[in-house]
Amino acid sequence: MFDGLVIDLNRESTVPPPDLTPEENDVGAHVGVGIYYLGAGVGGRGNRVVNSEIRGGWQFGLVLQRPDIVDVLDIEIENTRIHQCSGGVAIFQATATQVTSSTLEHNTRVEEPKSNGISIVHSGDISLSGCSVIENGRHGILFQSCWDFRVIDRVSNGNGFDPGAGRDQYGWGIVVGRGGDHGYAHDNSTNFVISNNQCHDNWRSGITLDPTKHDENWLPQNTMGAVVGNVCSSSGEAGVHGIQLNRTDNVTVVGNMCYGMPNSGIVVTRATNALVAGNIINSVAAAVEYGHHVVGPNHSYGNGREDLSVVETNQVDVAVLEPRERLALSAPHVGFFGAPPAPQPAAYDVQVTSTDRSYDAAATEVSEPANVLGTLIADLRSLGLIG
Repeated sequence: MFDGLVIDLNRESTVPPPDLTPEENDVGAHVGVGIYYLGAGVGGRGNRVVNSEIRGGWQFGLVLQRPDIVDVLDIEIENTRIHQCSGGVAIFQATATQVTSSTLEHNTRVEEPKSNGISIVHSGDISLSGCSVIENGRHGILFQSCWDFRVIDRVSNGNGFDPGAGRDQYGWGIVVGRGGDHGYAHDNSTNFVISNNQCHDNWRSGITLDPTKHDENWLPQNTMGAVVGNVCSSSGEAGVHGIQLNRTDNVTVVGNMCYGMPNSGIVVTRATNALVAGNIINSVAAAVEYGHHVVGPNHSYGNGREDLSVVETNQVDVAVLEPRERLALSAPHVGFFGAPPAPQPAAYDVQVTSTDRSYDAAATEVSEPANVLGTLIADLRSLGLIG
């Protein structure tokens, strides 16, 4: 147990280690790490790092790792601050591990800002709660090939922000990231809850779920996760989406607040079986693409385009939209009242009509119902229901 430990690795005043990117198991892999813990056997249980501080490391402040996941690596990190290292906490092949009430901030590589506040790889039964993850060079928290994890009551602000760098290269607040390129048994991240977190001004987006396997890059993957009660926001300085579901399967997005994002409040791309309901969205748009989803009721307002944009989807069950004034539906097949979805009918050819929406069937000339029919066709065409 480490209690009240302070480690200052003094990165600014020391030369870098001889090898910052060694091959696996090379002795240089752990030079410049504040605490490197390699759990083995029953010795991996019941260890704690509490009330401690690690700063100025050339690599991660704290590394927890098992040689292989055949036993429990039970670690608790509590009320600990890690800052100004190349990365905050790295957890590999762990189980039954908790990070609570800790601060991970300003952890950035000297050479390039690609460092995460917390990196968790091929681990399960992980709980993160009450942490502040602020202005790290890449992501706030990254999960990769993980299962049974929770992120609750945490602040993730300003991660991945580098005004001089290209936007596409830098980070998110909370990421359930890609897997499958490490040869792990659990290629895909599954069974998780991301709840009651605040994600503000992260360089790319607040919360992103993208569990795509490395060798199946375009297929939705079984996810089984819930994103509930989070606040994702931007002052306009950073951010693209508030919450993004990319290539997920079986995810609920309920009761979140997304505002000020330059692009979309909530976007669902190449996913399937998503429930998006009870959210408040004050951004440019909320977009849904591909898959079979249920959308609504959501409250969406103050947006520059549609309140909800449904694009190229196999099937979307839109329950209720609030407000209902603006909905753009560009799916190739549409069905109403339970009718099978059908493509848009071919274009009508209507000529020489004047707008007329009223006539008396008992006393009218032939031209009047013809004009009304032409007006009806024009109205249906303006709604996109016919060609």
